[in-house]
Amino acid sequence: MESLGITTWITENPDLAETAGFVLLPRQRASIASWVRAEAVSKLGLTTRPADLHTFADAIGHAAAHSVTSAGLARDRLIATADYLGLDWSWLTRRCHQLTLAGTRTLARPRSRLLGLEGPDAACRFVASHRTT
Repeated sequence: MESLGITTWITENPDLAETAGFVLLPRQRASIASWVRAEAVSKLGLTTRPADLHTFADAIGHAAAHSVTSAGLARDRLIATADYLGLDWSWLTRRCHQLTLAGTRTLARPRSRLLGLEGPDAACRFVASHRTT
């Protein structure tokens, strides 16, 4: 998401654990994706209801205020995310660089023609672009 210019925050607040994944265009619309905790079928949606938009805006404000990955730059948020997940940043950027060169097709082959590997490839390129060595 950061590679697309979408700021992300990670919070340890358990009150937000059941919140569906979403992207908010403030006061206009929200895209909702529920595949993270979906039991069987993922659900995607779009809402323009003011009450829903207000709820999502409140969740964003709370997550941002209590984020364990708060930073002004995408690179710094990525470093904080890696630290939070216990990943060595140097190793992660090096591995993403290797995956960028080889492509994720060497690791995965989606069984559905509706799925692709462009997203993981783009994410690897973005993380690799922040390599320091």
